[in-house]
Amino acid sequence: METDPANPRKSKLVRFVLHRLCLVIGTIAMCATIYQVGMNLAFDANLRADSPVDHIVLPIVHLIAAVFFLVLVVWVLRRLNWFDRFWVSLFTWGGARRASVGFAILATLLAIFYAEEN
Repeated sequence: METDPANPRKSKLVRFVLHRLCLVIGTIAMCATIYQVGMNLAFDANLRADSPVDHIVLPIVHLIAAVFFLVLVVWVLRRLNWFDRFWVSLFTWGGARRASVGFAILATLLAIFYAEEN
C-alpha cells in the first residue's frame, strides 16, 4: 500500500481500520462455520442449502474461515521463538537431508509392517 508522505496518520488509520475489519469478518466466518459443523454433528443431519445463493455463499464463508484460521495460527506461532528457528531450519540443505532420511525410515517401516501383515 502506498503511503502518503504528506499525511502519515491517514495511512496508519487506513491500516488500522482494514485490520479490524478483517478481524471482524474472519471471526464472523469462523463462528458461522463452527455453528454449521456443530449442527451437522449434533443432529446427524446435513444442513442443506435451500437456495442457489447458499451454494455460492457457504463455500465462500468456509474459505474465509479457513484462511482466517490459518493466518491466526501462523500469527500465534510466529510469536514463539522456537517456531521461528524451526521454520528457518526447514529450508536449509541440512533440514532437507534430515527430512529425506526421515521419510526413508518411515517408508521402510511401513513396508515392513505391510510385508508382515501379508
